[in-house]
Amino acid sequence: MKAFLSYSVSDNNEYILTVLSLKLRENNFSINTNLSSYHNILDFNTIKQIGSSHLFIGIVTEKGNEIKRVLDEWEYAVKENIPNILMIEDRVSVPSHFKGNIIRFNMANPERAINEIQNRMNPPKEKSSNIHELVPWLLGGAAILAAIGLFAKKN
Repeated sequence: MKAFLSYSVSDNNEYILTVLSLKLRENNFSINTNLSSYHNILDFNTIKQIGSSHLFIGIVTEKGNEIKRVLDEWEYAVKENIPNILMIEDRVSVPSHFKGNIIRFNMANPERAINEIQNRMNPPKEKSSNIHELVPWLLGGAAILAAIGLFAKKN
């Protein structure tokens, strides 16, 4: 299976990406990411990589300098019905029309986000969940939990 990892993090948080990638690889994912030098456009290679992925994970932090690109890539994954999760630090403002598999997290206090991810990974049995909403959490939830935990340990 393939996962596309899109990120906008500061240089001192890039180690999180390594750990997230390792966790995904433990679950038999190969990792693709945007290596384009055209940072502000959604180029053909990125579109092709996202379109052939089984999971899209986007990470946006306040100090990252690629926020718009990550959001554009996430919107493309949503449009193409690629199972997706978008992690956004709570200090980053996003348009109100952004809905879906979004996790807002606070680096200093990640407990709420961790609990929300665990709830999405394990919905109540009596509640019939839409399979399209559940798939990304089953595929990437454990890796996301590890990443949020590392953000918290750093702070």
